[in-house]
Amino acid sequence: MRSGPKVVPEQFRKRVLPREGSMPGYVLDQKNPVIQTFDGEAQESSLKVVESKVVQEAFRREGFRCSVLVPMVTPRRPIGVLILSSRTSGQYTEADGVYLSEVAKQVALAVENMLAYEEIAALKDRLEEENQYLIQEIETEYHFEELIGQGAAFKSVLQAAETVAEADAGVLLLGHDRP
Repeated sequence: MRSGPKVVPEQFRKRVLPREGSMPGYVLDQKNPVIQTFDGEAQESSLKVVESKVVQEAFRREGFRCSVLVPMVTPRRPIGVLILSSRTSGQYTEADGVYLSEVAKQVALAVENMLAYEEIAALKDRLEEENQYLIQEIETEYHFEELIGQGAAFKSVLQAAETVAEADAGVLLLGHDRP
């Protein structure tokens, strides 16, 4: 089994390319697929966007001859660009772009759902942490569990104290000694 070149060259990992002036940015803005060649063949195109020479050279160096770039957008927002590259010249056609556009819509919805799920999970975790904090605050502030008493009068006073403990008003509990 032969080992091929890395799919994403090391120098491009974790690198963010600017949207403006890039082919993926153009594809996102136009919301249409684009077929791009890297083999030096001139392809008739009205595109005014020229991909960075560094990116073009990296694709050529890895042996890629052409790519199809397809926008991944949802009704709410753009998600990204689906890019398929081939080492065969002329591998992709307009029909491929149309088909991949439909695929990209489904992928974009799946990614958007995943992002929403992650956001909900993070909010749920945060809410749980805040809830635990507030429970601890209540328990440490009032210390009702540390009071000892069995009589009905004591339980009545304790219940009254618990009732007014949450209020911001000052409360004075009065009692009297039994003879």
